[in-house]
Amino acid sequence: MGWRVNGFAKHIEGYEESVDKMISLRKDGKYIPSGDPVKAAKAIFDLSGNPEPPLHLILGSDAVGILRKANATRDAEFEKWIDISNSIDHDDAKKTPGQEVPKFI
Repeated sequence: MGWRVNGFAKHIEGYEESVDKMISLRKDGKYIPSGDPVKAAKAIFDLSGNPEPPLHLILGSDAVGILRKANATRDAEFEKWIDISNSIDHDDAKKTPGQEVPKFI
């Protein structure tokens, strides 16, 4: 496959602090996931009978930390550019009062 090198994704500029760092840890053998596969399997099995299971389930404190950082970065960028995002609506677009979601007619 052209997009993988030695089982790892190719370097892409801008991902040095995330993907490249994780690849380096795994190549060096220094990455030890905190998650216990047996506990993960049990959690998934236990949730299988839940009438309202999560749509997205993050397992392991290391995964939680990675996701929190990614969400914070994404949220900060979203807020930084929200005025431009909102500026492209049609001038006559109708919105439901008190909501950011447009009212569809």
